[in-house]
Amino acid sequence: MHLNLLLGAGFSALLALALPSRAETVLVPNNAPWAFQQGDKTVGVLVSVVQELGKRAGVDLVARDVPVARMIESINTKQADFAMIGALTKMDADPLGDVFSIPIVALARKGVTLKTYDDLKPLNTAFVKGTNFGSDYDKDASLKKSEEPNFEQLLKKMQAGRIDAGIGSAPGLRFSAKVFELSDVLGDSLKLIETPLALFAARDKASADTQAKLKTALAAMRSDGSIDKIIDVYVTKDWAPR
Repeated sequence: MHLNLLLGAGFSALLALALPSRAETVLVPNNAPWAFQQGDKTVGVLVSVVQELGKRAGVDLVARDVPVARMIESINTKQADFAMIGALTKMDADPLGDVFSIPIVALARKGVTLKTYDDLKPLNTAFVKGTNFGSDYDKDASLKKSEEPNFEQLLKKMQAGRIDAGIGSAPGLRFSAKVFELSDVLGDSLKLIETPLALFAARDKASADTQAKLKTALAAMRSDGSIDKIIDVYVTKDWAPR
């Protein structure tokens, strides 16, 4: 019996060595410049940040791009480990630190005047479902608003004249317009607020040790300029697409 126990323990140890460890999933928004298809690869600012963060922290991380609404649901139901999303997003998760800050804008279709906040009042506006900017726009019940699943649908409805202004991150809107060849649809831009994008951990899912490693590595990447260098690959300092 003693021999059987030893053999069993040895087999379990060999099996543990043979099986690859499970990668921790980091959900990121499925729109450019955060994550988008380039040939047969998914690339983007947040995909690269996740890859570098994993190396720095010594944690096996994989970025998975999904719609914002699904990100929130997956974190709340603990189907995913981490998410990089707007810092004001309401979900059952613990923040591990800001990644960077981005300008939130109202971007009008060409021919629509948008110089002041009051210019939004007669317009049909839209934003991506699940986003929360912490701006006056979020709280303003007098505005005509609709939700869209992603920037592609939002921009195509702007092209068709069904939406007058899209609300979202300046880089997300402009880069998506470039990817889908809809840049000529865009006109006036009005900055609403600057908001941080943060790394969150699904509550009671990832280990405290893993969270601590990621928190430390993320702070180091912000401090030494690594994140700024990654951003610079995809957009200019004014967040215009490269």
